[in-house]
Amino acid sequence: MRAIALGIAAAAALASGSTAYASDEESWPNQNNIVVAQNYRDYSELDRTSLRVVFVDGDVTASNEAVAFASCQYCHTTAVAIEAVVVIGYPKTFVPQNIAMAINYQCSHCVTVADAWQVVLQYTGPVELTGQGEKQVAQLRQQLRDLADSNATPDAIVQGDMQIRDQLKQVLQSDLVPTEGGEDKSNEQDRESFRIAA
Repeated sequence: MRAIALGIAAAAALASGSTAYASDEESWPNQNNIVVAQNYRDYSELDRTSLRVVFVDGDVTASNEAVAFASCQYCHTTAVAIEAVVVIGYPKTFVPQNIAMAINYQCSHCVTVADAWQVVLQYTGPVELTGQGEKQVAQLRQQLRDLADSNATPDAIVQGDMQIRDQLKQVLQSDLVPTEGGEDKSNEQDRESFRIAA
């Protein structure tokens, strides 16, 4: 019960009291990508997704989080967070986080899935996405939404996510171009967290 209580508290804290999901817009100040899906409706499907590419030219504190919480009967709840963090230069603080949490509470015949994946790319100088790259990222966002809306099994979600991630990596490799004397990337890290509650 303590674990359940802690999980519920964490989900509530992330959600700030409401069901929400992160914006898809890229921006320099906000490094976080937080997706929360809370489902309280019987015989329902609730899906929340976000795919972000964020650029950071200072300390790296990006947190990529997917939280799926269900308290319902015969329901399906999915939260998927995919984030690419493009780091410019050499930050003094480098603490990216990637977290997935799936919680069922007083729930029967329900499937709850949370999947979080984060890749960090480091460049010595400024880079930017080409127009074609931005278009492809937008298309991948839509693919992710369609996958979550398809009521797919957890295995199918994992396979679909992997394909979208691979495509995103290809876009970043081919369509991130130097600006103002930027140079090639010097480091790459990626991590995944996946949770299922059934």
